[in-house]
Amino acid sequence: MFIGSSLPDRRWITQFTKRIQYSCLHAAMIALVVASPSAQAATANWSPEQQIASNLAFTEFAVKPNTAVNAAGRSVVVWDKPIPITGGFGGTSPQVYAAVRATSTGAWSAATALSPEGARNGGATVDPVSGKVTVFWIAGGVPYASTSSDAGFGFLPSSVAADTDGRGNITVILARPQLTGSAFDIEAVVRAADGRWRTPVMLTGPAGATLFGRPHFNVVSDGQALLSVGLTTFRRDSRGQWAAPQTVNLTGLNPIVVPSADIDAKGKGYFVVRAISSGVIGAYLSTSTPTSGWSTPHHVAMFDDIGVGGLQVTGSSSDRAMISGYDSSGSVRASATRDSGRSWGTLANLGPSIEPKAAGSENGLYALGWNSFGATGATYSVATGSGLGSASTAWITTTLTSLARLGSSSVATAGKSDSSTARAVAGWEGEIVTTTLEEFIGASTGVINK
Repeated sequence: MFIGSSLPDRRWITQFTKRIQYSCLHAAMIALVVASPSAQAATANWSPEQQIASNLAFTEFAVKPNTAVNAAGRSVVVWDKPIPITGGFGGTSPQVYAAVRATSTGAWSAATALSPEGARNGGATVDPVSGKVTVFWIAGGVPYASTSSDAGFGFLPSSVAADTDGRGNITVILARPQLTGSAFDIEAVVRAADGRWRTPVMLTGPAGATLFGRPHFNVVSDGQALLSVGLTTFRRDSRGQWAAPQTVNLTGLNPIVVPSADIDAKGKGYFVVRAISSGVIGAYLSTSTPTSGWSTPHHVAMFDDIGVGGLQVTGSSSDRAMISGYDSSGSVRASATRDSGRSWGTLANLGPSIEPKAAGSENGLYALGWNSFGATGATYSVATGSGLGSASTAWITTTLTSLARLGSSSVATAGKSDSSTARAVAGWEGEIVTTTLEEFIGASTGVINK
């Protein structure tokens, strides 16, 4: 394994000079008409749960591992490890740790500390060509990265926003909050596959753009990218040029939860929002292409009951995307499109859920993970498949652990566009109650086949 035990080099990031003002927002959900395309049942093979770190100090907040994987199956789980308080109960001042698995059947590396104490918000990418892992964190307000012994940049202090294209060029979204209100300076920085950092690009949005909830960032193989921040989206083309920011026109709609946006492998955009129109709550969908703005959102009644929580739209292969979340009964619901949102497969009910999270690969496969209460604790389950057809053909559901801590899970997928197989990795914080409460980091890797 190439993640070393020595601390990485550090350097200050370019000072952020411009500002994006963010008011507050409500917004989120999506929609469309029903169709039930036929689809062959997918298969999935997940490894047994493995504890890659144990005896963590207890903290009231979940350490929230992050995961990444490439199409060859190299996986990484990165987490914030609480440092025990001397003479007290619990843990504070965490360090960022990581463990790597070379293949879907190989052994996990030893859990390795990458940062000094006082670091958090670890995130990672896996190079699709070399398999090298880059891990990001922030300490003392300064962002850092480590690839082997390589120094670099960091990520949004409130969330990880980094991704890689098919050639191994990593794009990182940098931001630092201002002293007043909820204003942020935001830059996009690329570390080329040869290890050199390119000149940062300032992303300046319109006044009133909203940073509410977790920003979403996705880079596809040809280098196209989409950053969504509330109702504002930033697009980059395959040549690396960022376009002027775009805002979805919600005239006549009053968004009520955080919106979600993503792109598929060819750069087609999907934006979903749960909103009130004429006093009625519904789900609305807007789409875009790499060269066009967002369409006027239209109502898709099929998804009206989704969006109470965990709303997501997740892109995959060309023309394909998935909408997922949980409904008013607390059940995970999901459906996929294969024609850019003109029709959708069966809206599957995958069982009771808390905070479902989704990931898509560029060959039309998905992984959807969620917590639910079980007899021995909070189980963590994943549904993998194409999302098309009936629930029995669209999804394979696997329970990976019955000891997960709520709100702690992460799932990632990767698959080449010309392949029928995708790789997946899931990571979570677990709890074992014996005479004491023991915390650990659990992980599993999977192979998904069409």
